[in-house]
Amino acid sequence: MAKTVRFNKTLLTGLVRDQQSCIVKDREVAGLKFTVGKKRSCFVFEKRISGSKGSPIKITIGAFPAISIELARQQARAYASLCERGIDPREQKTPGQDEQEHCDIRLKTLVAKFFELKSDLSHRTLRKYHYTVNYHFPPEWMDLEVTAITPEALVEQFHEARKTARDGCFTFLKVFSNIWNTCAPYCKGPNDEWLLHTNPVSNARNMLKHIKHDPPRRQFVPSSYLGKFVVTVENWAENKIIGTPTTALSQRYCHLVLLCLFTGMRGIEARSLRWKYIDLEQGLICLPGTADDVAAQFTGVKNKQNHLIPLSTYPWELLRQLHRQRESISPYVFPSILSVNKPISDHGRCSKQLSFLVGIDFGLHACRRTFASVADDVGLDYLKVKRSLNHSFEGGVTGGYINPGFNPDRRRTHFQKICDYILRCKSEYLGHIKASHQEIDEQKVLQELECYALELGLSRARVQELLFSGLQQVQRGA
Repeated sequence: MAKTVRFNKTLLTGLVRDQQSCIVKDREVAGLKFTVGKKRSCFVFEKRISGSKGSPIKITIGAFPAISIELARQQARAYASLCERGIDPREQKTPGQDEQEHCDIRLKTLVAKFFELKSDLSHRTLRKYHYTVNYHFPPEWMDLEVTAITPEALVEQFHEARKTARDGCFTFLKVFSNIWNTCAPYCKGPNDEWLLHTNPVSNARNMLKHIKHDPPRRQFVPSSYLGKFVVTVENWAENKIIGTPTTALSQRYCHLVLLCLFTGMRGIEARSLRWKYIDLEQGLICLPGTADDVAAQFTGVKNKQNHLIPLSTYPWELLRQLHRQRESISPYVFPSILSVNKPISDHGRCSKQLSFLVGIDFGLHACRRTFASVADDVGLDYLKVKRSLNHSFEGGVTGGYINPGFNPDRRRTHFQKICDYILRCKSEYLGHIKASHQEIDEQKVLQELECYALELGLSRARVQELLFSGLQQVQRGA
């Protein structure tokens, strides 16, 4: 049952931050609710129409904090007044619907308003929104009133976008819907009525429900390619690949790839890595939960909790080598080629070149997926893999008492297992050791051999003698 409270900004902000699905009712305005979801938290009005025997109507007012509490209450009161008079607010036509000169609801105006309201979003998210508007919104739509854009027009543009962007077409619908819902409360007629009602994206999605998202393309380095991959990256960094010269950018990119592969760091975390985050004496990397690195566009790790990475032997030595070869005063481990005050950023061509050299589809985030896959293959349990990747972990009250940085050396063994696995694949590829596709439990094999010999009627002492002499002959033969 939904809890009744008096809405205030502190309460609603806390509910959104906790991201625990729930519904609360406002004590001040009957019918006004606040629903908290994993992706969106919004105000909802729910009330039965007077004289109607049907179910209560439900209207989404808008998302918080784009819609303030007072604005949501004001709209809820207007809806409640109509319901008391037996009028369905969803079917009510606004008196000033034909005279909208006082309110500019052209698409380009709403787009500008949307980015003004969403200015606090991350730079990466805003860049995606801008890309979608610039490349998937038809230019002729910008001067149209947004109410003139019908579900049929959205469906037609969806198919047009799908020709060149298999996933961008779904993003197009999402961005248009966000613009509509965010700006709706600010588009009102002369009598303070809303001019934007039913979002056309809902009907458009119903018309497109037979079209499904393409399966996500999750890049990773398979175990059979892992040795070749590491050797190729190392040789490219050392300018040992004929026909593929090594530049300063490609060399830094190779070192970036190796660090991500052996630590499981996210690309943005590795690119923004500063020397002050590294303790080369103890072999530790401490990524901050919150940061204000404007040059790197880095605001801290994703879950906003400090992440301590105990280095295994390979990345530890790699960072020592980079520190010894450090030629600039840049605070970044991987500085930009053009400016020492910025980190490396544009390396798309290097990813494509590395994909060609190794023979697999590769992107920087593939290192993180490969790290997790190796961790699972060496037998680390789910919780250890989760903590090594610094994924969000809610362990209740007890989880809050457990500090991952209490004993870094113990956690270092987990990273070392992954390191040894990758280096073993490298040695197998170079032919230094024979490939072992399956580890053999020698004790179990000896027990099975002993049981089989006993079935043949041999005594235990004779079995042990035969096994011992057999093992000696194998060793002499080797």
